[in-house]
Amino acid sequence: MKRKYTGIILLCLALVLIMATSEYASNNKLKSTFSPIPDVYGSQAYYTESFDDKQLKGNRITDHQDNTVWTLINNKSAKSRISDTGALQLGGASAPEYAVLSDSQWEHEQNLAMEFTMRVVKTGNEGSQNRPVASIIPRTKDADFHEYYALRYFMENTVGNVYRLKWAIVNTAAPGEAQLLAQGYYLLRENTAYTLRLAIQNTDQGNVRIRFYADSPQNPAKTFEPIIDYTDSSVYRILESAKGPVFSAGGLDLASWGTPSVVCYDNIRLFRPDVFKQYEKQLQSYSLVSPSDIQASDSYGDIRYLLNQGIAYCYPDGKYHPNDKVTLRQLITMLIRMWGDTSFATKDISADACIKYAEQIGLVRENEFADINAPATKYDIALLINRFDGSLSTDIQYARCIKDFDDVPDEYRQAVLYAFYQGYLGLDDAFNFSGNTAVSRAECASILTKISDPDGRQINCDLELPSVLSSGAVLQRDKKIPVWGRGVCGDTITVKFKEQTITAMVKDGRWYAELAPEPKGGPYDMTVSSSFKKVVLKNLQMGEVFLVAGQSNCEMFLSDCDQGAETKKKLTGKPALRFYWGEKAMAVTPQFDSPGKWMNTHDYVLANSPAIGTFFAQKLLEANHDLSGVTIGLIRLSYGGTTIEAFMPDCVTGIGRVAADDIPVVSGFWNGYMDAVAPYAVKGVIYYQGENSTHLRYQYEPLLRSYIGGLRTEFKDASLPVMLVQLAGYGTNSIGTDQDNWPCIREVQMSVANTTSNTGLVSAVDLSDPDPGQIHPTRKKQIGDRLAMLAMNMIYGQDTQCESPQMKGYETQGNKVTVAFDHVYDTLCFKDGPAAGFEVLGADGTWLPAQAEINDDNTVTVWSDSLEAVYGARYAWYNYPQVSLFSSAGLPVLPFNTVGSIQQQ
Repeated sequence: MKRKYTGIILLCLALVLIMATSEYASNNKLKSTFSPIPDVYGSQAYYTESFDDKQLKGNRITDHQDNTVWTLINNKSAKSRISDTGALQLGGASAPEYAVLSDSQWEHEQNLAMEFTMRVVKTGNEGSQNRPVASIIPRTKDADFHEYYALRYFMENTVGNVYRLKWAIVNTAAPGEAQLLAQGYYLLRENTAYTLRLAIQNTDQGNVRIRFYADSPQNPAKTFEPIIDYTDSSVYRILESAKGPVFSAGGLDLASWGTPSVVCYDNIRLFRPDVFKQYEKQLQSYSLVSPSDIQASDSYGDIRYLLNQGIAYCYPDGKYHPNDKVTLRQLITMLIRMWGDTSFATKDISADACIKYAEQIGLVRENEFADINAPATKYDIALLINRFDGSLSTDIQYARCIKDFDDVPDEYRQAVLYAFYQGYLGLDDAFNFSGNTAVSRAECASILTKISDPDGRQINCDLELPSVLSSGAVLQRDKKIPVWGRGVCGDTITVKFKEQTITAMVKDGRWYAELAPEPKGGPYDMTVSSSFKKVVLKNLQMGEVFLVAGQSNCEMFLSDCDQGAETKKKLTGKPALRFYWGEKAMAVTPQFDSPGKWMNTHDYVLANSPAIGTFFAQKLLEANHDLSGVTIGLIRLSYGGTTIEAFMPDCVTGIGRVAADDIPVVSGFWNGYMDAVAPYAVKGVIYYQGENSTHLRYQYEPLLRSYIGGLRTEFKDASLPVMLVQLAGYGTNSIGTDQDNWPCIREVQMSVANTTSNTGLVSAVDLSDPDPGQIHPTRKKQIGDRLAMLAMNMIYGQDTQCESPQMKGYETQGNKVTVAFDHVYDTLCFKDGPAAGFEVLGADGTWLPAQAEINDDNTVTVWSDSLEAVYGARYAWYNYPQVSLFSSAGLPVLPFNTVGSIQQQ
């Protein structure tokens, strides 16, 4: 009796049951909000597909008779498969992958509507409408899919790789494929099933009309209105299709890099237009039901979704009463509506007949319930859901996770075990099932919506650790060692490391434990065990771990930098350094893991390692003799061309926060692969970012402060050292004005470093590329060296000349401004020629080139002989500045501006 369920799809098949509820209403003081409607839908969907009974053979999806039902195109390197829950998974390859329905199943229906569930497993990390996350093709002019209509779900880059996700209709038969015919917004979370509908039909006027709808418990539609409704009247309209409908996942097209999307499709139904038209009317009527008492409920989305599908219903007062206990009769009624069956005739059905129908489909046993109007308990719900799903069994070994399982009556044991492990019903804080507990109507709605989303409800899994906790890892010495993962709720996880043994309980599918600090050493093994599985991590080192985070100048490969070859030669094969980086992808919600691994200093690993991190580690090992025999681990968390919002920890934007449909997804890259590393124990953080945030100017300051605070929260270290890299020069200069953006970011970086505990700064302002149009200067070794010396001072307590001189005060007299500095250490000097990069402010508000000299007390006087009075002085205050002033330690004086700047914003 195993079936795929989409209350959305099947509810129309049970319209007659709406009539049956009228007697329920009189006996149970309930009243359906829906009027009985004759069964006008005939056979309903003329084709259905749940993939449960299909097999994937090469590029063919076949039935039990080996008939080809679907054909896959471009699937050689894809991750296509039929999942354990019976969904078709596509994608994960360099090219888009297509699943084409065979002609015999499609029946050459030119006008049709599709209803299906779609689940995004992985969104990817770059995209546009020509590189979509997913694409659904309802009609194609040619059999090779060159000219077709498509509904595309894709990433739209707003600014600095902060993406908004959009739906659009395109017609590739028209000139300029990039043109969006119509667009709309409906955001999809990863690993959540959404109900989508797409209809295409030729109009009486000879045009083509396309409509798109979406709904889900996570984002329930408030009205039954199309997200996109477009009529194509152009000369390029496609009036006939050469092949059946196509479902696809996007690839990388011509790009040689990136993380492609992975998408699952399931519960596909094809409707003829007349049937779908009536279906639309019925769904429209359901959407009009709007009880006033569900808005504040934690189960609002689930209730609204079930109302939209005609599964849930209200009391005679028009309210839902979410806190009332759900009765057995209400529960059975909703399950029958979800079941859907046209075998019932369209006539008045008594309540007894309705119960008998539940008996006929195996949902209820004869005379099973003494009082059908009694509140439904967790035992009752477990029993009925297990039967609804087909009386499936679950391994008895999972019973040990349910503390009161011995108290469960025999007749409920299999059902309780199934409902628990499949994620329908959870355990209380004491890890008891508490089966006699009555369930509210709101809780019941949340349980029932899980029927149509098997992947979303499966919070239980046999023991899993994130990839960052894997063999070869470097663990932070002398600091508590977080260990975390997933498991079966109620199970006990045991972690053994060296002489330590600790345990943790799995709650809501997750567990977390902390080992006591350990000194340097290794290699060691760590054993993590559940009641069902054991994982052994080998070759672990207790050492020093640093995060290397930011955008492309942070990510820039060692092989692309000056002196990279020499460093690679010195470090290849050396055991003192290891690297970790995961698969970079954007995500709407935080992801548990991002596939990655720890790597030794092989030639190819070093070549692709983050240059500033590798140079940093090299210098740190050379400078700090206390690190002799200590392994350094570098974790790369970077992505090129990205503004700070995309990196923002989700604890800053709101845990579990999901943006509005039409709003860019902040924390997208944090969610996609950075969250999978936290709260790994680390020694410190290198953060080199800001080039793609210059448009923010001084608005960058609160974001940078939030980012640092968020890192410390996520990594469970309130004093986590953070080392910032001040931006190098780039771009054109607005001479004489205050219009340049890059100086604002540099000033913010200085201000945050000066006023935030355990935060330091090194500057790259003197390391710009000779070409102002090159944003990736190659002199990264100097940055790594400066960071290492900063770490020696800030983290290891050594007295090093690590800080650039910085303005601490100034005095204006006539046409001269004299500036004093901190961190001079010895003397100041002009490097590689006379003073350059200095300006003074005239009375008309224009900045003019100025002269400068170093005084005996290491102050600097700036002046202009052409002015009698000046109103400010500044240095290196352009996008691409001239830099001439250094300390004797070889560090550049930080850009300064005696005019208020950041304080005036």
